[in-house]
Amino acid sequence: MADQIKCGVVGATGYAGFELARLLRKHPNVSGSVLFRRGEHSAATLDEAYPQIMNGQPTPLHAFSWEQVEKEKLDLLFLATPHETSWELVPEGLRRGLKVIDLSGAWRLKDEANRKIYKLVESAVSDATLKQSVYGSPELHGATIRGSKLVANPGCYATSVILALAPFAIGRSRRVRHPTTRICWQHNSWSLGRGCRSHNRRRSLFRRRIKAYRSPTPRRRNRRLRRPSLRLRARRRARLSPGRS
Repeated sequence: MADQIKCGVVGATGYAGFELARLLRKHPNVSGSVLFRRGEHSAATLDEAYPQIMNGQPTPLHAFSWEQVEKEKLDLLFLATPHETSWELVPEGLRRGLKVIDLSGAWRLKDEANRKIYKLVESAVSDATLKQSVYGSPELHGATIRGSKLVANPGCYATSVILALAPFAIGRSRRVRHPTTRICWQHNSWSLGRGCRSHNRRRSLFRRRIKAYRSPTPRRRNRRLRRPSLRLRARRRARLSPGRS
């Protein structure tokens, strides 16, 4: 029988954190899980945050603190938190001897230029921590993950693309002639996370619809495609304008 471990989940009231807590509850090698809520949530139990799913099961939620983490004697800490929060918490967790699995994008990218999208404050501590992180794709890095103290959990988009293209990259297939690969994704609004407050993400706008996040077509080509329609509209206006025959 494998060793039993005790886990903690920071951000258990979010969509990813809640799903993680549900999976850990059924995992045969997890002796117990301690759920931490983020500061803006006041729920005392998980069924207060998700009454429609938990059906009155009073799973307690704790306010996160390092003192509480040490008190619970955790073996593994999951962070289902925003990039900025994980960027601050991970170095301290490693210093305290914990193994950490981070669900955000903070520790996935080694190249500083690629990390600029997250607008994180770089430091000597973060540089040292990045050297310890392992990209958590078990299909590709399973052996390295086992001995790692910090696992950066891959995102859903990246996983779908990397696992699809990995056989070509690893095998160097001769059938792949073009170096440029275009990827087209479709996702539902739930993947944006529970914290999304944009009015463009309302369910009524997504029901039975597909909304383009960004068009892959170059802008110049878009302008050329739009010109005929603009000309047609101008002609229609001219016909409908009063005083014109």
